[in-house]
Amino acid sequence: MPSLQEFRRKLKSVKSTQQITKAMKMVAAARLRRMQLRILAARPFAQRMRELIDELAGRLVVQERGSPNPPHPSLGGLGQGPQTPLWGERIEVRGGVQALHPFFRPGDLSKQAILLITSDKGLCGAFNTNLIRKTLEYLGQHPQEEVQLFVVGRKGRDFFRRQRVKIAKEYTGLLNQLSYAHAELIGKDLIEGFLSEAFSEVSLIYQEFKSALRRRVVVEPLLPISLPPLEGEGRVGESGATAPTPRTKVLPHWDGRRGGCPERGAEAPVDFLYEPAREQLLEALLPRHVKAQIYRALLESTASELGARLTAMDQATENAGELIDTLTLRMNRTRQASITKEILEVVAGAEVLA
Repeated sequence: MPSLQEFRRKLKSVKSTQQITKAMKMVAAARLRRMQLRILAARPFAQRMRELIDELAGRLVVQERGSPNPPHPSLGGLGQGPQTPLWGERIEVRGGVQALHPFFRPGDLSKQAILLITSDKGLCGAFNTNLIRKTLEYLGQHPQEEVQLFVVGRKGRDFFRRQRVKIAKEYTGLLNQLSYAHAELIGKDLIEGFLSEAFSEVSLIYQEFKSALRRRVVVEPLLPISLPPLEGEGRVGESGATAPTPRTKVLPHWDGRRGGCPERGAEAPVDFLYEPAREQLLEALLPRHVKAQIYRALLESTASELGARLTAMDQATENAGELIDTLTLRMNRTRQASITKEILEVVAGAEVLA
């Protein structure tokens, strides 16, 4: 049986560990709250950016008929370019958007890239283990493809280095002071590789944050960008989708002689006047869209890491408390046994002397 000195040494060690885990829990809780606010601000931006991309690319004007009516005076002459629809013009919803921009164009699926987002530090439960397991599963499902691995975080980098898996590029030390500049740095590397055809498909692997107790590993395609389908069509840009059939819609007619807005009761407009042209807007927005999605994934993964660390440190603190109670009980029993033994020895000695 261990001596009282050994019990006291173990109790001191466990209490010190409990103080550390409790402090880490409090730090993770404070950081998690701030990260939640950043996620709530980033999610609507990324979602609205995606909707804007869908709207611009999905309604590209490929046919225009000149309108005899002048544009509304309040427009100040905007939208009179050759690619801008006016009231009463006929526009065609074009499905073959692969030709709009290289970001929409599927390429050779044998060349792929993965952006894996792990943590720089441990003590966060199974957070990194689940991400690495999902990555290995993805690599196992594509044994014939050439997959380039981009890794965020030291834990993922160290694991794949030990497995002698080639890493195309690594990003460490970003998550403690995460900013949009980091997403721009990563996005620039991925966009350059995609446009140079070093790889033709990019996927994100990260943990989506639900709550401090709930997280979900996500494999999300980033490039090429797919568009929502029109009615009865497959999603544009996805493999196996049927070629969409162009459809035509007529914008509500505006009679310039009446002035004012379109007639009351007329069908609501389905398009806008663009300045600059829609193609120029797409050219400017698409790289920002990719970087916004990367930034959102970084925020989600960082919040998931903090939630996992909060849960792990809370459990560790509880386990340390239970261990302290157990050690204290065993130490008291040992001390009582020692005291009883000493009393018996004194009584026995007194009887001998008597």
